[in-house]
Amino acid sequence: MEQSKFDLNLLADYFRFCRTYKRSDDLSSMADKLESASDDNLKPYASFFRAAALLSEDEGDEAKTQEALKLLAATPNDNPDFTFYAANSLCEADMLDEAEAKYKAILKTYRMPALILVNLSELYKERGETAKALDAAKEAFDMEKKSMLPAFIYAKRLSEAERYQDAVDVLKFPRRAVNYREDVVELWADCMKKVIENSMEARNYLQAEEQCKHLLVIAPDDEFGKEKLEKVREFLLPQKDKDRDAEEDIGVAHAA
Repeated sequence: MEQSKFDLNLLADYFRFCRTYKRSDDLSSMADKLESASDDNLKPYASFFRAAALLSEDEGDEAKTQEALKLLAATPNDNPDFTFYAANSLCEADMLDEAEAKYKAILKTYRMPALILVNLSELYKERGETAKALDAAKEAFDMEKKSMLPAFIYAKRLSEAERYQDAVDVLKFPRRAVNYREDVVELWADCMKKVIENSMEARNYLQAEEQCKHLLVIAPDDEFGKEKLEKVREFLLPQKDKDRDAEEDIGVAHAA
């Protein structure tokens, strides 16, 4: 670190490394070095290291936790990586206003803006601001439609708004077995079940049949899917018999 002259990118990497392995002594040592740095622009970053050291020393020490959070709330927003850490820590501690301010401060500078929007969506949901939560999730999804995390969070918000078909469309599950995260599969399946129920209530049994088949491709042992598919086919059987009779009548007529 001495040879790097406190390069901020390297400093951020070192900060991440120390936090990952809970090296509280190294975090404290770097905080001391930054506090005594000749460059005044570096001194504010001491608070990040000091706060992280306090949080990694004893997770059950409420006094140290509060001291760390106070330090993080007062940190500058100049570096996106450091600010992102501060925002996450504040959000986890339910200091939502402080976290929101920091997320917004780096929305245009953080390397993964969709992740900021995802976190803001979760923050707004926690605060009961459902419309803002949905808007933030949609913005994240529109930004990175090929990424599963924004799609998952947006689908969650749509499901919470009872927009089940939209949630299913966002997740775009193929008609084959998938190797997705369990919570993603569970969300899609729950939404698809609602979609199936809506199709059956509307007496759109052919559509419901296809939806049941899709559900059972993804979740072959799902009892709901099996039960609804059987019921749908019971409704469809008389119609299929009528269609078959009609085709036979047409064939007879042509033969005559």
